[in-house]
Amino acid sequence: MSGKNIEFASALQESVVGFSTEIDSNGNKTNFQFCDWGTGFELQHGNATGFFSTNEYDGVGTTLIDLAHQIKKNNSLKITKIDKVEKSIVKFQSDLTKSGKLKEFEIESEVIINDINGLMQDIKSAAHYSIKLQELFFRKNFQSTDFLDITQAYSITLLNFELQSKFSSYPITLVDMIGGITNDDISWDKIQIKIDELSKCVNSLTQTYQPKPGKYDTVLIPDTSYSLAHETIGHGCEADQIINESSFLSNRIGHKASSSEITIVDDSHIHAAGWAEYDDEGTKTQGTLLIDEGILVNYLHTKKTAKLLGGFSTGNARATSYLSPAEPRQSNLFIEPKDHTLEELIEEIKNGLLIGPTLSASTSIYTGEFSIRAQYCHEIVNGEIKQMLGPTTITGFAVEALNNVTAVGRETSTFPSKCMKDNSALFVGAIAPALALKGMQIN
Repeated sequence: MSGKNIEFASALQESVVGFSTEIDSNGNKTNFQFCDWGTGFELQHGNATGFFSTNEYDGVGTTLIDLAHQIKKNNSLKITKIDKVEKSIVKFQSDLTKSGKLKEFEIESEVIINDINGLMQDIKSAAHYSIKLQELFFRKNFQSTDFLDITQAYSITLLNFELQSKFSSYPITLVDMIGGITNDDISWDKIQIKIDELSKCVNSLTQTYQPKPGKYDTVLIPDTSYSLAHETIGHGCEADQIINESSFLSNRIGHKASSSEITIVDDSHIHAAGWAEYDDEGTKTQGTLLIDEGILVNYLHTKKTAKLLGGFSTGNARATSYLSPAEPRQSNLFIEPKDHTLEELIEEIKNGLLIGPTLSASTSIYTGEFSIRAQYCHEIVNGEIKQMLGPTTITGFAVEALNNVTAVGRETSTFPSKCMKDNSALFVGAIAPALALKGMQIN
């Protein structure tokens, strides 16, 4: 491959500094700090791509960065020489130190984690628990032969809870996470509300049983309705899956994919955990309508997938880190709310199950078959919430299940989540209301 034949070259330089403070129900406390940095280089030639990553700069040898410089010489295209990564991370840490953000977090995290542990004392008798407060500072610099040189810096703050019930009929694990990119995402009011919810829940888990397998009308709380949309429509619309014809949504633009009650958007501009002004190919991000009142109208694209399918990038090129090339990924997935209160959704199904929050979820993208494991659920009898039940699993096929949505809630919840794809994890934002569905399979 010679330089003059290369159509496009890019470099993503990333620096990450992270701090976490963790405490458990026995009072054991752990502090952890880390930093990582490096540069990923990518070249495109026709439909072929090459990728190389390193946390060094000098002495790389004949690699993609050398080929990128050949583009400048042979094609007269500009590519800015990238500063040494070692200097990059030192400068990034220096900037954070000068701003006081690192010291501020270290001091505040000690106070916050101790205060939270104090509020958890009522839970201590009923469950083992751990609490982790984490702050991640990112700086990304993207350069390419398209004359782009873009830098983004931001931070994500996360508070994780994990509880193991002591007295339930069988082991029950509760997990929850709050946080995001703004101070309001992890305010003290939200922390107190979350602890109250967890306390109420864990103290209700002493006498629980699992619902019998079968078909149930259900209401999914926002956490679980998001899991359903994320696993099915979100992953199914990632354009690399479409190109490989490995998605159940391949060649389905303009076709019905869900009930007309459902509209789904992916939007990086929402101030949630998947926020970005530019994606990892340097494309300005945007809101992308995926499902419009039940009709599939778009896929999530990078420059590469858009070129292959004759469209435009939607700004969804996301790299897990400098160690991997960017690929089509979700950012902030948003199910548009409607007019129903939670009480009205429960009355809508009359008898059935109120399900959520999610413990784990997965999908076979090729078939659209999904499985969502809920941490617990509640019986609904004559339009009222009754006994709390134990964990349960919802299974089904995406199009069938989404076409069984009969009503959508009006109140949305916004929370951070982690998205897994081919064993690589990214933070994404979840914005969803509750959903009422007919005839869901419970296993």
